[in-house]
Amino acid sequence: MEGQADGQLQLTAAGRETVAELATACHDSLAELLDGWSPEQEAELASLLRRVTATLFSEEHKKELISTPA
Repeated sequence: MEGQADGQLQLTAAGRETVAELATACHDSLAELLDGWSPEQEAELASLLRRVTATLFSEEHKKELISTPA
Protein backbone atom coordinates (compact mmCIF):
# COMPACT_ATOMS: atom_id res chain seq x y z
CA MET A 1 0.00 0.00 0.00
CA GLU A 2 1.07 3.49 -0.70
CA GLY A 3 0.16 6.57 1.32
CA GLN A 4 -1.71 9.52 -0.12
CA ALA A 5 -1.42 13.16 0.93
CA ASP A 6 -5.00 13.07 2.24
CA GLY A 7 -4.15 10.19 4.60
CA GLN A 8 -5.87 7.52 2.53
CA LEU A 9 -4.08 4.38 1.43
CA GLN A 10 -3.97 3.13 -2.13
CA LEU A 11 -3.07 -0.36 -3.30
CA THR A 12 0.10 -0.84 -5.27
CA ALA A 13 -0.01 -2.61 -8.63
CA ALA A 14 0.95 -5.86 -6.88
CA GLY A 15 -1.80 -5.29 -4.33
CA ARG A 16 -4.39 -4.74 -7.05
CA GLU A 17 -3.25 -7.94 -8.76
CA THR A 18 -3.58 -9.86 -5.50
CA VAL A 19 -7.10 -8.50 -4.95
CA ALA A 20 -8.06 -9.55 -8.49
CA GLU A 21 -6.68 -13.06 -7.90
CA LEU A 22 -8.58 -13.34 -4.61
CA ALA A 23 -11.80 -12.15 -6.26
CA THR A 24 -11.41 -14.76 -9.01
CA ALA A 25 -10.72 -17.51 -6.47
CA CYS A 26 -13.77 -16.49 -4.41
CA HIS A 27 -15.96 -16.42 -7.51
CA ASP A 28 -14.76 -19.86 -8.61
CA SER A 29 -15.24 -21.30 -5.13
CA LEU A 30 -18.75 -19.88 -4.83
CA ALA A 31 -19.68 -21.20 -8.28
CA GLU A 32 -18.54 -24.66 -7.18
CA LEU A 33 -20.49 -24.45 -3.92
CA LEU A 34 -23.67 -23.36 -5.72
CA ASP A 35 -23.48 -26.08 -8.35
CA GLY A 36 -26.88 -27.76 -8.37
CA TRP A 37 -28.76 -24.92 -6.69
CA SER A 38 -31.97 -23.78 -8.32
CA PRO A 39 -32.20 -20.28 -9.82
CA GLU A 40 -34.62 -19.40 -7.01
CA GLN A 41 -32.14 -20.46 -4.34
CA GLU A 42 -29.36 -18.50 -6.03
CA ALA A 43 -31.60 -15.41 -6.24
CA GLU A 44 -32.46 -15.69 -2.54
CA LEU A 45 -28.78 -15.97 -1.62
CA ALA A 46 -27.91 -13.00 -3.83
CA SER A 47 -30.58 -10.91 -2.13
CA LEU A 48 -29.30 -11.85 1.33
CA LEU A 49 -25.69 -11.12 0.35
CA ARG A 50 -26.70 -7.68 -0.97
CA ARG A 51 -28.36 -6.92 2.38
CA VAL A 52 -25.29 -8.04 4.33
CA THR A 53 -22.98 -6.03 2.07
CA ALA A 54 -25.14 -2.91 2.35
CA THR A 55 -25.05 -3.19 6.13
CA LEU A 56 -21.32 -3.85 6.33
CA PHE A 57 -20.46 -0.94 4.07
CA SER A 58 -23.02 1.53 5.40
CA GLU A 59 -21.73 4.84 6.69
CA GLU A 60 -23.09 4.07 10.16
CA HIS A 61 -21.23 0.75 10.31
CA LYS A 62 -18.01 2.34 9.03
CA LYS A 63 -18.15 4.82 11.89
CA GLU A 64 -18.33 1.92 14.34
CA LEU A 65 -15.26 0.28 12.77
CA ILE A 66 -13.10 3.39 12.55
CA SER A 67 -11.63 4.67 15.76
CA THR A 68 -9.70 7.88 16.03
CA PRO A 69 -6.99 8.54 18.57
CA ALA A 70 -8.15 10.59 21.56
